[in-house]
Amino acid sequence: MDNNLLQNVYYYDIEKCYYRLLNSCVIDDTTTDTFYDKIKRNIGIGIIQKDNRFLSKHLYNFTIQEVSNYIKRNDSENNIIIKSRDGIICTSQVKCIESVPLILKYEISTLIINYFNRLSYIQINRDGSVIIKGIRNKVYDTSFYNLFKGLNISNYRELVNGIDNIRNVYLNSDNIMWFSEKLKDGLLKIKLKNTSIVITDENIKNIYHSDIDKYHYWKTLIWPFCKSALSIRSYKTYDKRWIHGNK
Repeated sequence: MDNNLLQNVYYYDIEKCYYRLLNSCVIDDTTTDTFYDKIKRNIGIGIIQKDNRFLSKHLYNFTIQEVSNYIKRNDSENNIIIKSRDGIICTSQVKCIESVPLILKYEISTLIINYFNRLSYIQINRDGSVIIKGIRNKVYDTSFYNLFKGLNISNYRELVNGIDNIRNVYLNSDNIMWFSEKLKDGLLKIKLKNTSIVITDENIKNIYHSDIDKYHYWKTLIWPFCKSALSIRSYKTYDKRWIHGNK
């Protein structure tokens, strides 16, 4: 499917995918407590994969194949919007089968896919939670994506006003973590108007907001989803102003 903006869709994934595979192979000897504690379970599985690269690759390939096989057996290809490593987003509910414990994890009220590459998306669930996937160079604090919950996509004028609001809130924010890419070892990378710098948490207070290239982050992190939300017939009217920050 080519639509970048969809409503009332469903996200299914294989429940505790890697754990079940490891457990069936009698490789994972974690306790029952670990099974129900997601953080401990994922840490344990991560250690196992780090120590056994062959097993890690096998788990990855097997999971992809299981999802593909499920889609073929259920003739669901036409309903698939996005297929991930261990799950699918589809336009209608699907039948679950015993051999692949695919579960309905989220009912999605609005799905906004990146206009330019379709590799990342904003998932606004019916329970009010917001999930983002596939974002490269992710900033430390991504809570600004919650602003998309306020968009009224059924009314074009209100949609335009809503995008203006997102733009104004974001570009005028004093939350520096919205503009700080998280690196390893507790370091942060910030794109300034003339250069980029890497600093520690302790030194971030020395950065002036006027020096941050906020439009860079707007164009790469937010605009691709705003563009998807707009109809093709009218977005050019606003394109230059939103991209270049003209009043």
